[in-house]
Amino acid sequence: MPVETALIALGTVAVRTATKLWLGDHEIAAEVGAAVVDRLSGQLAKERDRRRLKRLLDNFAEAVVDRIEPIVDVEFRSLPEHEKLAAIEAVRETFALASVDDADLYAADLDAGHLDRSIRQRVPSRTALLSADATALHDLLLRECCGYVIEISRGLPAFSANALTELLQRDREMLDGIREVLARLPQRDRDAGFDYDYRQLVARKLDHVEMFGVTLADASRRYPLSVAYIGLTASTGEPGPVRRVEELLAGAQRVFIRGEAGLGKTTLLQWIAVRSALGDFPEQLAGWNATVPFFIPLRRYAGRDLPSPAQFLDEGGRYIADSMPPGYVVEKLRDGSAVLLVDGVDELVAERRAEARAWLRDLVDAFPLVRVVVTSRPSGAHPRWLHGAGFVVLDLQPMNRDDVRRFVGRWHSAMRSMRADDESRRALDEYETRLLDLLESRGHLRKLAGYPLLCALLCAMHEDRRATLPANRMELYDVALQMLLERRDVERRIEPVEGLGRTEKTLLLADLAYWQLRNGYADVEAPRALYRISRRLFQMPQVKASIQDVYRHLLERSGLLREPVQGRVDFVHRTFQEHLAAQDAMNTDDVGTVVQHGHLDQWHEVVVMAVGTRR
Repeated sequence: MPVETALIALGTVAVRTATKLWLGDHEIAAEVGAAVVDRLSGQLAKERDRRRLKRLLDNFAEAVVDRIEPIVDVEFRSLPEHEKLAAIEAVRETFALASVDDADLYAADLDAGHLDRSIRQRVPSRTALLSADATALHDLLLRECCGYVIEISRGLPAFSANALTELLQRDREMLDGIREVLARLPQRDRDAGFDYDYRQLVARKLDHVEMFGVTLADASRRYPLSVAYIGLTASTGEPGPVRRVEELLAGAQRVFIRGEAGLGKTTLLQWIAVRSALGDFPEQLAGWNATVPFFIPLRRYAGRDLPSPAQFLDEGGRYIADSMPPGYVVEKLRDGSAVLLVDGVDELVAERRAEARAWLRDLVDAFPLVRVVVTSRPSGAHPRWLHGAGFVVLDLQPMNRDDVRRFVGRWHSAMRSMRADDESRRALDEYETRLLDLLESRGHLRKLAGYPLLCALLCAMHEDRRATLPANRMELYDVALQMLLERRDVERRIEPVEGLGRTEKTLLLADLAYWQLRNGYADVEAPRALYRISRRLFQMPQVKASIQDVYRHLLERSGLLREPVQGRVDFVHRTFQEHLAAQDAMNTDDVGTVVQHGHLDQWHEVVVMAVGTRR
C-alpha cells in the first residue's frame, strides 16, 4: 500500500471522529467505525445529498492529508516505508476503535492533548511492535490528528438536521473554511509538542467574544473574535491625533493601556493572545510573531496570591499544564519570546493594587526582555502608576463613525460565519443594513455605539429581536444598565459588595446624576460626590460596606463613573447620566424642577426621558 493511500485512510477516520464531536450526540459518539456517517446520511432524503455528504467528508479527509503528509515526507524521510505504513496504520486503527463519549470531550476548551489522552485510555497501545522512530511518528500523527479533529468539529456551523441540506449546498464554502482553519495552525514538528498544543489551545479558547450580563439567545452572545475584531485607537498624552493601537504597540516593549468600561481592553488583550499563538500579526507587528502569550486576568486572583511563572498557564492552558516541560514559562520570559497580558488592575480591590504593581515590577526586573501589556480602567490606576518601569501609557478612545460602521459589519460577518442555513445568513444581511440606517438616523444610538461593548450590545439586541430595538430609549438604557450594574460582574464572578445590588447602585447613581444636573456640575470634587452618596447610603442599612468602599465600587465597577483628573468625578456616558437623572426626578416627584428647567438645552434630554418614565 502506498503511503499516500494509508494517509487518506487515516484522514478519513479522523474526519469521522470530528463528525461525532460536531453532532454532539453522545449515543452516536460512543459508536465506532463508519456508523456515524451512516447515521448522518440517514437524515438525508435525497440520494444526491447523500453523495454530496460523502464527497464533502472525503474532501475534509484530503485537507487533513495535506497537513500531515509533509510531516511524514520531511520529518521522517529517512524512516523505511514499511515502518511509516505500520505507524500510520496504528494511528488509523486507534481512531477507528475509539469512542468519544465522555462529557468533558464536548467542553468548549477541549485541547488536542486532552483528546489524545482520552483516546489512548480507550484503546490499547498499538506501538509494541514499532521501532523507536516509528513510535515517534505514531505519537506525532496521533497528536496532530487530534488537533485537526477538534478544529474541524469547531470550524463547522452548529449542527441541526434542518440545516444539513443547505450546509451541503455550500460544500465548497465549507471546505474552504476548514482548509483556512487548518492552515492557521502552526505546523507541528517532532520537537515542539507542548509548545504547539499550548498555542493551539490559547487560540481556540480566546478567539471569541462573549456578551456578559445581557439576556440574549446563545447565538447572539458569543461570536468569533478573529472575524469581528477591529483595531482600536488611543492617545499617548502627546500633542497630535489619536493613532491605531497596533501602530503604537509596534514601537513599545511594555505598555499600560487605560480605558473606560466598554472600550475593549479585554478584547484587545485576547486579540493579541490569539495573534501571538497563531503567529499571524499584521505587518506593523510582524516582530511579535515569534512570541508565546500568557493571558492573566487579575480578577481570577481577587482572593488569592498573584501567580508565579509556573501558574501563568492557569487561564490559557491549565488542562495541559501537567505536561509542561520544566522551566518552560521561565525560559520564554528570559529569552524575550513571552508576551505577558495582564488584564484588569481595577478588578483587584484597592488594597491589593500596590501588591500588583510590585509583582509587575519584580517580573520586569527579573525578565528585562519580556513584552508586557497591562490594562485598567482609569479609576483603578493613575497614568503614572507604573512610572519608572519603562511602560508607555495609552488611553483608549471611543470609536468614530467610520469605526462604528466597520464594527457593525464585522459583527454581522462573525454571526454569518456561524450560521449554516442561507435563510439565517440572508436575514443577517438585512439586519446589518437596517441597523446601520438606525445608527445614522438616531443620535442617542450613535452616542452609545462609540463604545465597542455597547455597540456589540446594540448589534446583538437588534439581531435577537429580529431587526428591531426597543421602541423607546428607556427600555434600551435599562437593558444596558442592567448589564453594566449587575449581570456583567456576576457572570464574570467578580466579588460583589454585600447588600449593594442593582437597585441600590441605580438609586445612588441616579441621586448623584440629578444633583449634578440641578447644580450645573459637569464634574465635582471627589469628596463632594462621596458626601452626596453617603447621604443616600444612610437610608440603605442592608449595605454593609463603608461609604468609601461603596464609592470606590461605583467608580471602578459600574462603568458609569470615572475620575477624568485626580480628585474629580464625572459620568462616563452623558446619555446614562441624563437617563438616571430623569429617573431620580420622577422617583422623588420633582416634576416642578424639571418643568422650570425645560427651556434649557442641558435639560432637553432629561425632560424627554422624564416624560418617558411616566404614562
